[in-house]
Amino acid sequence: MSKNIGYFQFVNVPKFTKLREQQRESTMIKLYRDAQRPNNWVAYVPNVGWFAFPAVENGWDQRTPARGLDPLFLREVPVAKGFAAGVPQPELLKVA
Repeated sequence: MSKNIGYFQFVNVPKFTKLREQQRESTMIKLYRDAQRPNNWVAYVPNVGWFAFPAVENGWDQRTPARGLDPLFLREVPVAKGFAAGVPQPELLKVA
């Protein structure tokens, strides 16, 4: 079952159980805004891939793999901008 929001096709896929572990290993999450779809965030997580999620509170919990991204319309923004959406912050991912 999938739903189409804008040009993203959100497909229900199993959640990545090891995503948190992979994020701890790599704190270089990159966050982007899409100029064509301002209601969505796009994130790149190294060793995992591209995700799209709604720009709402706790939207990170609704992330899905993103396909069909046009790099011409992506603008990188500081990861801290995605705090309200639940994007993991680099200072929280550091291992003691």
